[in-house]
Amino acid sequence: MKSADIGLLRFMRARTDEAGVLNEPDPARPYLTAGPGLPARLTVVAHRLRTVAVSDDGLAVAYEKVAAHPAYAQYRAVARELNAFDPWGLPNRDARLAFWINVYNALSIEAVLAFGLRKSIREVPGFFRRAAYCIGGRRFSSELIEHGILRGNQPPLPQLDRPIEPGNALAELCIEPPDPRIHFALNCAARSCPPLRVYSASTIEQDLDSAAAAFVRSGGVIIENGQVKVSAILLYYADDFGGAPGVASWLCRYLETATEQRSVLDAFARGLEVYEPYDWALNRVAPSAEIRV
Repeated sequence: MKSADIGLLRFMRARTDEAGVLNEPDPARPYLTAGPGLPARLTVVAHRLRTVAVSDDGLAVAYEKVAAHPAYAQYRAVARELNAFDPWGLPNRDARLAFWINVYNALSIEAVLAFGLRKSIREVPGFFRRAAYCIGGRRFSSELIEHGILRGNQPPLPQLDRPIEPGNALAELCIEPPDPRIHFALNCAARSCPPLRVYSASTIEQDLDSAAAAFVRSGGVIIENGQVKVSAILLYYADDFGGAPGVASWLCRYLETATEQRSVLDAFARGLEVYEPYDWALNRVAPSAEIRV
């Protein structure tokens, strides 16, 4: 790991409370049931949330507006139902991909509001383990969802442990083989994250391809003056794509011209690609620029 990423390793290793969840049942309704079609309803309320508070390009969130909008209250009501939802019952791989990506992204928004973040998720050491929901009676943190389930139980960084220990029933939820396009879809509320979108089981293949194209074309790859600059995400998780050659191949799928493709393939083949520093500042819309509810 490059020295520039030591700070990230320390942030990921920070000790923190790993007991709380952000979707505690309403005391007035302590006995919840998961209503019919919960994953689909989660998609609907997540779409509403995105419509009212996310910029058109998906790169910025009006958090103050989220907190005050009825769509957020509707989302939180559905999120509380997750306590009684059985994730082992999701019918197929497409449904699992869409469900866990949507939960991760919505959880990131709720964690920003719950923790009172103003400038960066790094204000909360161990953010990815503190941000968590109870789903089907089990605690699922952002870290567990991303690295345990969606990445097929890989360490968050090479120096860290796998999220799911051998023999744990949670291993049955791991998506195998993992789809590297999740790295173009997961939004942890940082500026360098991919655009924030909502995913559907019925269109997940198209959704992930669209997310990858949007990420690559909105700054994930910058080619200028003979230099190829790429997001640090592709450094952290290069192995998920098959190493540097695999990263280059995946990127070329979404570049718009043959000239761009040749530039990327050549840079990666010669080890001359440059990784942009990851911007952990909060992906917030300035409060003064927010539209009133």
